[in-house]
Amino acid sequence: MATSRETARDALTTLLDAGLTTKQEVVGHKLADPAGKSPIVAVLSAGTLRQRLTFQGTRPTFYLTIQVLVLAEDQAGYTEADAEDTLDTVESEIAAVLEDNWRTSSWESLEQTGPSEVIDVSIGGVAYYLEEIPVAMSLATS
Repeated sequence: MATSRETARDALTTLLDAGLTTKQEVVGHKLADPAGKSPIVAVLSAGTLRQRLTFQGTRPTFYLTIQVLVLAEDQAGYTEADAEDTLDTVESEIAAVLEDNWRTSSWESLEQTGPSEVIDVSIGGVAYYLEEIPVAMSLATS
């Protein structure tokens, strides 16, 4: 039976939850309403490539998106500049986790596959900064 992308998503969620210090919550699914929590990190499925290697089996690569949601500001004196700083800190911590775990006994490689993108979003009338970080996890040949 082929390995499920869910296994890769769950593994990365657990890794980030343990490795990030600047976070309120790490989840392995989309959030319809973050309920004012910040920062929140979500690991989402983004695609799969199951490459057939001649005489060696198949090498699955799971593409995932790490989303970081940070409140743009709140009523307690937390400013947009504070939000930007928080977003930058979380991104840096994610980069360190990826770098420290680029290869493990569970996968051949884990790496960012392109530039991240930061956009302003409104969820339930609340302003957030949303950063999306594309990553790929390649498993050993099966």
